[in-house]
Amino acid sequence: GAASGIAVASRALQLLHSVNAIKSFIRSAKGASSEVERLLELFERLSALLDEVRNVLELQSSLSAQHFPPPSPIIVGSLKSCESQLQPLKDIFEKYQ
Repeated sequence: GAASGIAVASRALQLLHSVNAIKSFIRSAKGASSEVERLLELFERLSALLDEVRNVLELQSSLSAQHFPPPSPIIVGSLKSCESQLQPLKDIFEKYQ
């Protein structure tokens, strides 16, 4: 229901903040290679997707009187997977902050 939608939106927002911080860190590196540029493009797409997921889930949660179903297990699983895959990059970023 609404509570699980808010929890998933919160997770998406946390992941979005991590992605944006990593993007900023990578951009600040001098002499970025083409592979780094490719990663930045991927992070841009991931950031846009996460922002849209968060917006949709927040809207869905705010309309809870409409009895929307809880968020898809695919969305929840994908967010968890992204979170675990980004954790090593987040650790590196935090080390150099």
